[in-house]
Amino acid sequence: MQKFNLKRWRDDDDKDRQAVDRNTVQAWIEGVRPGVYRFRYHVQGDIGRLRIPDAVAPGRRDELWRHTCFEAFVMDADGSYCEFNFSPSSQWAAYRFDGYRRAMSELPLQTMPLIETETRQDSFVLDAIVPLALPKDTVAGRSRLAIAAVLELSLIHISEPTRPVGIS
Repeated sequence: MQKFNLKRWRDDDDKDRQAVDRNTVQAWIEGVRPGVYRFRYHVQGDIGRLRIPDAVAPGRRDELWRHTCFEAFVMDADGSYCEFNFSPSSQWAAYRFDGYRRAMSELPLQTMPLIETETRQDSFVLDAIVPLALPKDTVAGRSRLAIAAVLELSLIHISEPTRPVGIS
């Protein structure tokens, strides 16, 4: 199992924005069995501000990065790579590129990824089980793996409504 700690990416506009990100993200990848991998993403922090897409029927969908989603990139030694996007909605995407953002095509998978989530007061976990034949170079350590998370946050804290004790 490989473990990653993700760092927040900042662009030039961040200096003009109110700081809203109080979350940390960790990710793991592990082999479940030959040809099947689990990508686990764990967000810890102010989960009430994390916008989590509603669950829908599982299926392939483009542009998941526009909302909270989790990504993995597997680069072969020749510079080609696969990109995976996993949404808490249970939708997913898989692409193949010949080089950095060049010649994108859908990556066919034997079966669609199984995406499961768990939300708690201070954490959110997404597990994606993916049928994936990693190149031998990846297993031998000659290829690269990158993990990313796109967190869509609300400017206000959203909490579950509570009912006062003793009132029906």
